[in-house]
Amino acid sequence: MSVPDTGAAWGIDGCAVCHGVMSADAWKDGTKGKDRMKPIMIVGVVCMVLGLAALAYQGITYTTRAKVIDVGPVQVTAEKEHAIWLPPLLGVVAVGAGVVLVIVGVRRS
Repeated sequence: MSVPDTGAAWGIDGCAVCHGVMSADAWKDGTKGKDRMKPIMIVGVVCMVLGLAALAYQGITYTTRAKVIDVGPVQVTAEKEHAIWLPPLLGVVAVGAGVVLVIVGVRRS
């Protein structure tokens, strides 16, 4: 699909180089891309989001089914619920690590 190059906004496919927002040379040497997020900052934000989710949900539950009786055409199944608990300390550590990574990313600018 061809997208017209307006030069003022990102294209539908999100490629700034292809749509004139940033030249290929500027992308390589970073002269125009100063405002884009660094990978370390992205990892920090992901850590913070996962840490907050761990604090909010405190665990994951899932259900399994097992056959109890299987005699000819008669089958009886039982559902068993399992839980994987996430300690609150895990969420706090993830949020703290995320904050540190974002701060490190900002200071390296």
